[in-house]
Amino acid sequence: MTSNSMADTRFEELKRLKRLPSPNGVALEVMRLSQRDDITISQIANAVLPDPALTGRLVHLANSAPHSGRRPALAINEVVSRLGLSVVRQTALGFSLVGEHRQGRCAGFDFDAFWSQSLATAIAAQHLARHLKGAAPDECFVLGLLANIGALALASVYPEPYGRLIAQAGGLEAPGLLELERTEFAIDHAEVTAAMLADWGFPAIFCNAALHFGNPQHAQPTAGSRTEALSGLLGLASTVAGMCVQDEAGRSRMLAQLYRRGANAAIDAEELAALLPQVVEGWRHWGRLLSIPTHAVPSLAEIEQARQEVPPMPVSDATAAVALRCLVVDDDRSARELIASWLQASGHQVRMAHNGDEAMQEVLRDPPQVLITDWEMPVMDGLRLCKALRESATGRQIYVIIVTGHGNEERLAEAFAAGADDYITKPLRARELEARLCAGRRFIEVHQTSVRDSTELRAIASELVIANRRLKYLARTDELTGLPNRRYSMERLEQEIAASARRKGSFGLLVGDIDLFKQINDTYGHQQGDAVLKAVARTLRVAARAEDTVGRVGGEEFMVIAPAIELEGLTALGERLRAAVADLRRIGGEAAGVTISFGATLRQADDSSSRELIRRCDQALYRAKQQGRNRVVFGD
Repeated sequence: MTSNSMADTRFEELKRLKRLPSPNGVALEVMRLSQRDDITISQIANAVLPDPALTGRLVHLANSAPHSGRRPALAINEVVSRLGLSVVRQTALGFSLVGEHRQGRCAGFDFDAFWSQSLATAIAAQHLARHLKGAAPDECFVLGLLANIGALALASVYPEPYGRLIAQAGGLEAPGLLELERTEFAIDHAEVTAAMLADWGFPAIFCNAALHFGNPQHAQPTAGSRTEALSGLLGLASTVAGMCVQDEAGRSRMLAQLYRRGANAAIDAEELAALLPQVVEGWRHWGRLLSIPTHAVPSLAEIEQARQEVPPMPVSDATAAVALRCLVVDDDRSARELIASWLQASGHQVRMAHNGDEAMQEVLRDPPQVLITDWEMPVMDGLRLCKALRESATGRQIYVIIVTGHGNEERLAEAFAAGADDYITKPLRARELEARLCAGRRFIEVHQTSVRDSTELRAIASELVIANRRLKYLARTDELTGLPNRRYSMERLEQEIAASARRKGSFGLLVGDIDLFKQINDTYGHQQGDAVLKAVARTLRVAARAEDTVGRVGGEEFMVIAPAIELEGLTALGERLRAAVADLRRIGGEAAGVTISFGATLRQADDSSSRELIRRCDQALYRAKQQGRNRVVFGD
């Protein structure tokens, strides 16, 4: 089973718990109406009107910044026409979820902070959509609002365990949370988000973009594709949102990430500086409309200034005693040796290189912990060296300090976008260098601790995954035959009913029973009976199609679920299975002479009950036995 199908199966299990966030009232009616092919704008407008709050929010969205220059739309018919049915449906859904899920039982989940971040992401995505050809700002607004809805879903379905996971990971934004989710729930919040959006009828490109944004390691979109562009837009929008919701220290930490993601989207520092106040204004305005907490946010220039003015932490004796492995890169010999002398005087180990190419050779030979490089050098300058280092796993672990004579914001943004961790401006000062190294040392120590903790966590998680898989296997597998047991077979039948209803297709069901099995047990003993069961199970599995599910659901009773099949195909499948069992020659050293009878049925368009399908198969199986056994009979 592929990872996608496993996630789909797990999501169907979550849906059956009936605790997933879902729309209600007017939003549910709008979603229902929009499914119809003959629906009109007036009908949608009439469905919206009973909810004044939703009506006002749709009017506001239709007249928001990305539509500037257009005559304001006030009549709800014109608003629906301007936004389009899909955006109205998605927006009604989003606002319904915001209104209905403002609190819950998950103690570790900050619902206000979640919706504040989601709203800021929505506003940022709406503005950023103007930089992405083919992405509608209104659709990006809703996509941003719901891009992390899977986390809310897990907090709603599993409030107590999910609260513990958030605390263990260190917060909702911690990268280790995804792995913990998969270990605990066999699905992560990014997969839940994508599945929920698909279930609500969002386009596949939105679902895939949300999946990759939520977990970049999960699915790699095609380079240059719209999915990659949309997931990148969501990533940048989320970072801009972080600049809104974080405190001063958090904004300073995110600044390099903001510049880096902006550069990836071809949005420079000046454009980001202009974008942030627009997003903050929209965030605070929508926050008042939705009663979501917001606050004032300084400009990007003020954030940068505050970052530069933070005084370095004093170097403790214990910290100073830890020597760092340093590589100094500068084409100016005097500057190179001056820096090296300062480092050596502080007890650090130092190597030197006179350009980027030579530095790369040194890194390959023995990676340093800290690399201090001049910006402007021949052959390969400091910026290109930074970019080259960040392309490898080894290079990404090195703390890089750029030495530059340029202190303006644009040049620094370029350095951070290239992957620099810190910078020093000329003229050089020994005290400033040691202060930067102090910050680098803390980063390195945290990274080393994180690597150790991550290694231990991965080992524990791997053991848990193996144990969970073993438990799931035992819970779903018939011990004697190795086939899925009755419990899992019934789960698969329910899933196939739901899937075929969505795709408006059919599937087949076969219920088989070994003929005269009691006589086999009475004549040859239960050991031979077990051998017959195992042989028949193996034969059915081999003769079935790869996509079919063959399970043992009773003593000598088997079930075969055949997806995407019509009457002719199901007839052929049933006959092939029957003939394969009849062809068995010897089992456990005894002459076989084993046959099997099947009752069969196709799921009809109005079939929504597994009980009804099984009833038809059982009746047909009863007639097969009456008619002489060893045959396939179809139910009415």
